[in-house]
Amino acid sequence: NCTCDVGYRDTDGACVPCSAGRYKDATGPQACTECPVDTYSTTLAAVSAAACLPCQANSTTMNHTGRFYARACACDAGFRHNGTQAECIACSPGYFNPARNRTECSTCAAGKFSTEAAAVSNATCEDCGLHEYSDHGAAECEPCPDNAVTLSSASSDVFECLCDLGFSGPDGGECTACGAGEYKQDVGAAPCDQCPPHSWHNLSNASSPAQCLCNAGYFGIVSEHYSAPVVSQLRATSYDHGTSPAP
Repeated sequence: NCTCDVGYRDTDGACVPCSAGRYKDATGPQACTECPVDTYSTTLAAVSAAACLPCQANSTTMNHTGRFYARACACDAGFRHNGTQAECIACSPGYFNPARNRTECSTCAAGKFSTEAAAVSNATCEDCGLHEYSDHGAAECEPCPDNAVTLSSASSDVFECLCDLGFSGPDGGECTACGAGEYKQDVGAAPCDQCPPHSWHNLSNASSPAQCLCNAGYFGIVSEHYSAPVVSQLRATSYDHGTSPAP
């Protein structure tokens, strides 16, 4: 009697090849055997288990047998598929992947960073510290420009970097020290204030009006709570003393 050869199975009296993902290593009418878990085979009429190739590193068939192409091996959490290639790539620092069989890793949120590769959770994403910031997917936080500070941790944009006391400049930009006879007692983009009338100092980046000393011929102490009058206040004071306000 005729019987089906290795690599072939009997179907209604006809011998047909084992499909990809299966093999048959003996003659006879028996069914083809599925490739085991975490293997696959693209070979038709395979005659041995040697045709079953191991999944690429860091992947699994998730307990399925008889897989017939490489992408049937799902990349583990912390890894992503490399397009159509049979390759699992670790998520880079600043990224994570909580699930199997994904083609993209998720990013740590802006204001956070992660140094861990192949991360499986956003628990690895840590807040940036004071005076630094980050965009999405950061492996490290960027420091603020020189002489700039943030008001809190986890800053997500350079514009949250504000010029420190004694320095002036745009948010997120270069901070320039207040010069002689000037001071700035608040964080932010405001310009430096002038020392009160009849006072001066030769310091750089002064942060308090109390650093202004009375000029020769004048005496007193400038309070750290002194506030420079705004132009409208000066005009009102001038008018109150019987002179016309400036046009």
